[in-house]
Amino acid sequence: MNKFISALSATTSELSRDKRDTLLLVFACLLVILNHVDSLFTWISISSIAVMSWRAWLTLRGKQLPSRWILLPIAVGLMAGIFWQFRSFFGRETGVAMLVLLLSCKMLEMHAKRDLFVILFLSFFLLLTRFFESQSIAAALQVALSAFVLLLAQLSFQFDNKSIRLWPQAKLIASMLSIAMPLTVLAFFLFPRIQGPLWGLPSDANVAR
Repeated sequence: MNKFISALSATTSELSRDKRDTLLLVFACLLVILNHVDSLFTWISISSIAVMSWRAWLTLRGKQLPSRWILLPIAVGLMAGIFWQFRSFFGRETGVAMLVLLLSCKMLEMHAKRDLFVILFLSFFLLLTRFFESQSIAAALQVALSAFVLLLAQLSFQFDNKSIRLWPQAKLIASMLSIAMPLTVLAFFLFPRIQGPLWGLPSDANVAR
């Protein structure tokens, strides 16, 4: 992790502060989307990654973000594809697929700090939905890595000092997580356990009583 963050920091050191922060956020959101690639239809994965790559290219080139007249047909077309694929806008798989595409599109209209927090909160929520598909150790580690990079991206937008590097930010996040980890472990053992998954429905949910 140390070598990875140092290399990433050195690579982006020549970019402006805004470009570095935006590219880090794009990278974090790509990690979030990659958590769902194995469960999404191929065209959804390709579309979301393509939109995120477009955002990264616009940032590197210093181009303006596309206007609403360009974004609106793209968003409508993607939602039409969702309806064609699932025949509905409701359901667990449909909802996750929509969130992936909406996260990608939201990156193309990030103009203010309010949009930044919308993207961050949507990304964290989308990370939680990874456990709908798998609750393995590998999935948990992948989610943990994505959450760490998301926190790194969030923290990078908060510093006013333009010379701040990624590694000091990463150490700060690690120290905060070390404080929160004991509370998390304690809550895991003491929080009441509910029978069955929270996102599931009982087998007789649609039976009249």
